[in-house]
Amino acid sequence: MIKSGIYLNLRIAVLFICLLIISCDEESDDSLAFKLDPEFQTISINNEASISLDVQNLSQPIFAMSMQVNYSSSILSFNDLTGFSVGGFFGSQNVVFVGEENSTIYIAMSIQQGNSEVDGSGTIGTLIFKGSSTGTTEIEISLSDLHFFDSGGNEISVGDFDIVPAMITVTS
Repeated sequence: MIKSGIYLNLRIAVLFICLLIISCDEESDDSLAFKLDPEFQTISINNEASISLDVQNLSQPIFAMSMQVNYSSSILSFNDLTGFSVGGFFGSQNVVFVGEENSTIYIAMSIQQGNSEVDGSGTIGTLIFKGSSTGTTEIEISLSDLHFFDSGGNEISVGDFDIVPAMITVTS
């Protein structure tokens, strides 16, 4: 009788530990992330693909940010005059710079002076690519070139975050 009670308690303890390990492996929905969405897309040559640049769960308020987005210009083309549309994360009163050179898109965004810093979740903008030749390319934010600033122009840290890239396949 005592022996079976010990085994029952041991089984319950093992089950509890397994559940604890499984729950720790699951990704939390409240982690800070920068995502390119959708993650996978297939288009034909001369067709367009739109990639949304989203921030999730930014708890540190920011006034401005700059980043570099890398892709393969041998597979996709990007027009820096028409290939970026501003999202709602920075509000309607913002200043935006977008330039492209050698498979790198340079983006800098700032709120206009006098407005409040922003945090939370939202869409920074949408990138629009056009298929130029067959192949697959990764669209990725360069972690070392992602910078955040406060209203005084000082670079600030927003904490650890995930960057989720996107893949675009161009078919004939």
